[in-house]
Amino acid sequence: MPEVKRLITRLLFSSLPADWSLCAVSIDWQGEPLILLQEGKPRRPAHDAGIDATIEWLNTPPKRHHLIRWENASANQLTFENPTGLTITNHVQPLGDGWLIAEGRGGLARVFDKQKNLVRSLDLGDAIEQINTTPDGHIWVGYFDEGVFGHGIGREGLICFDSAGAPVFRYADFAKKHNLPFIDDCYTLNVVGSSAYVSYYTDFPLVCLTDFQLRRVWNDFGPNKAIAIRSDHFVVFPVYHKPYLTVRSFDSPDLIVWELVTSEGRQLSKLAGGPPETTTTGWYVSFQCVARDDRVYVYDDIGVYELP
Repeated sequence: MPEVKRLITRLLFSSLPADWSLCAVSIDWQGEPLILLQEGKPRRPAHDAGIDATIEWLNTPPKRHHLIRWENASANQLTFENPTGLTITNHVQPLGDGWLIAEGRGGLARVFDKQKNLVRSLDLGDAIEQINTTPDGHIWVGYFDEGVFGHGIGREGLICFDSAGAPVFRYADFAKKHNLPFIDDCYTLNVVGSSAYVSYYTDFPLVCLTDFQLRRVWNDFGPNKAIAIRSDHFVVFPVYHKPYLTVRSFDSPDLIVWELVTSEGRQLSKLAGGPPETTTTGWYVSFQCVARDDRVYVYDDIGVYELP
């Protein structure tokens, strides 16, 4: 039988100004959520709104971006202006004592100091799916298929850059050396200290690297979109219409299912899009997850929640 996990509410979007909408949720080095929002851009069209509505939304630039972060158990807000009309800002991570904010397409990553001054820009390659930075200045970047099958550095599938944007590790060379599958689409990245866990389409192995050396490979891992490491177990957000989390040990593929309920009692572990709210695109999972180290955050259209 599935176990029920009650989530901790970290932020409800109803507490924010009406013209703020979500860009991205990620996790900082202390395991706290980073919630990147955009001001002055309409909310994303509904799942069944059609491609034209989605393209129009994508091409509408916000006025500015807001970052909500937690420090010493208190939430605070940083604001970054958007004078050049960037439209696909969906990655944020700490870098040094400042911030790295990156576009999903085109490769542009802006580096801000702690006073929110833009100090430099980096080209990290097109079609960025995942970014994890580290306290020693490394920038791990995973790419989705349009980067992998494009003409830029994203063809490597996964790159580790230094703080100046120079590659120090390339996964395609590494995979060839160790007879691993190549990355078609980097679904999952979890960087913990000097170790990086990566899982990817099409074979979905889970590969662990430490100090850029192969540590372990799980070939039977299966499709997933986020992985947390808790003691000798993995907490996994599976893909392909699975509205729950699973738990498995390092050494056994046997799974336990965790169904998710918010602190207010709202059931998340059910597919949306069916009756009575039938959409033309059909059923879908109504929430997303991000994970880093042992932390897991779940978010949907209503708020951001922490898995205890």
